[in-house]
Amino acid sequence: LLDAARRPMAASMGATSMGATDGAVSLAPPRAEGAGEGAEEEGAGEGEEGYGEGVGEVAIGGAQLARGYVRLAELTRRRFIWCAAVGAPLYLTGDLGRWVGTECGTPRLRLLGRADRQVKLNGVRLELGEVEGALLRCTLAAAASVVVLNGALVAAVQPVGGLTAGDGLLGCSAVALLGLHCRRWLPLAVCPRRILLLDALPLTPTGKV
Repeated sequence: LLDAARRPMAASMGATSMGATDGAVSLAPPRAEGAGEGAEEEGAGEGEEGYGEGVGEVAIGGAQLARGYVRLAELTRRRFIWCAAVGAPLYLTGDLGRWVGTECGTPRLRLLGRADRQVKLNGVRLELGEVEGALLRCTLAAAASVVVLNGALVAAVQPVGGLTAGDGLLGCSAVALLGLHCRRWLPLAVCPRRILLLDALPLTPTGKV
């Protein structure tokens, strides 16, 4: 695990296999020989005594690690980093985790979800913020929020100027125009299945959507 400053939260450990049980991942102990052939995980705290002390982003490394994404330099720069403490490149998975102790001497890593808003829908990984950004490129949208609901992508849009679902241009409703706009900017697989127009997006007491 790495903290927000991309620093290891414990010494690295080699791992050659893992099995998921009750939401936690048990990492096999590193082999005495050839440990560099396995994946490297970063843990929380200063050694085993620190397990369970904090949450960090899961990073992996090792001989199998790729050099980066093909023709995606910016994404490669963000995801593939050099970790001086480990002395090797690591890949930031985007998953959050926490060490939750040991079982029979084997450290257990509990995965806690994503550090970003990436989701997997119908076998396709997508970033909800990118879908929202596509909606906001449309001049009809003042604000937008996208969620996965019952296995489908649903967008809530606050329209500009008090538009309603029936309003629109050239015989198309505002909802239909927003749908056409999404299909212009996004692959069909990640276009919202439903678009709802709201007078205002609901906010939490702290002002978040």
